[in-house]
Amino acid sequence: MAGLDPNTVSQIIRGLEQKELIVREKSSDGRAKNPILTMRGSDMLKKAMPAVETKDAEFFHNLTVEEKEYMIDIFQKLIPKNMEIAE
Repeated sequence: MAGLDPNTVSQIIRGLEQKELIVREKSSDGRAKNPILTMRGSDMLKKAMPAVETKDAEFFHNLTVEEKEYMIDIFQKLIPKNMEIAE
């Protein structure tokens, strides 16, 4: 999962489940449990997204379109290495 440590992901999922923001449902093959957003989680996400979008816009507003595209290109080059390191 995006190069994250499995223990960290497990702790995050457990915390979201304890706050009733997600539930875990068995996958179709029964080997895994998929996190599903609850109504409470969905409501919180709807409330949080405008604030997140506003802060993103404030943070990146000094960059030109070209600079933003260049930054995205750099991050995309780093993702495979991050995945490799995490394995």
